[in-house]
Amino acid sequence: MLEHSQFILGTAHIGNQYGLQAKDSAPLSPFEVKVLFNGIRKLGINYIDTALAYGQSQRLIGESINHQDWHIQTKIFANGFNLCNIENEIVSQISACRRALKTSEIHTILIHDAFELDNKRFIVLSQVLDKLVLNKSLERWGISIYSPKDFFRLRDVARFSVVQMPLNIIDQRAVSEEVIDICIKDKIEFQARSIFLQGLLLSKQLRMLSYFSEFDAIKKYEKFLTENDLDGLMANLSFLNSLGRHVRLVIGARSIKEATQILKTYSKTHNKLSFSNLFSSDLALIDPRLWDFK
Repeated sequence: MLEHSQFILGTAHIGNQYGLQAKDSAPLSPFEVKVLFNGIRKLGINYIDTALAYGQSQRLIGESINHQDWHIQTKIFANGFNLCNIENEIVSQISACRRALKTSEIHTILIHDAFELDNKRFIVLSQVLDKLVLNKSLERWGISIYSPKDFFRLRDVARFSVVQMPLNIIDQRAVSEEVIDICIKDKIEFQARSIFLQGLLLSKQLRMLSYFSEFDAIKKYEKFLTENDLDGLMANLSFLNSLGRHVRLVIGARSIKEATQILKTYSKTHNKLSFSNLFSSDLALIDPRLWDFK
């Protein structure tokens, strides 16, 4: 079987309505989830990204996969409890993840709220997680963040093995601020999420919504697609492929057909395009938490 180790299956949509078009589609049924995981694995993807915060997602994953075929990465929280009890809280959350996922083996733990942690809490947290890695309870741990600022601050406090943050053809901050270059140098795995900005970059219909259509970056993006005769999928995957194989990509495919299309398109991407003009630092566009529309 050909292994597509660069790709990670994101699962925020498993058992949930997620993304800009969520209201137009029902959550996948347990049977559909099993079919999806079996098909995705046959395509050569063997890495799952999930989270304690994804509701019933972990339970559905645990009931649907052949565990020996997959590496599992999940996310937990490190805020909201007393610092002196942090080890018990972390171990308790990891145990809850293992029960839901029906496995004793979790490959990677990411801190879901790392961007909110003060330095003191992050230092104590890193000591707890390093201890779990040393005891072989985990393979590694890392951080889930929203901006390069979070990366540089936390990197100065403690050592981690993985960073996951947004990266797409419009949100190029991880490139422009050299986060990826530093990760390569420091042997930190970089995982790109929100690679299609919750589907916005793939759907002209969504980009025509009044909230999005007036952003200069969206106008430039539409012009770029037209001038280069590209659809959104080819344009975005061409940008991501131009960054090299050291950038792992989290994809939220709802079907085997979607996943197959992503893999096939990625293998045929254009490598002579310039994407720098599409960069936007406007958080009102690139950070879905700040979207304000009905």
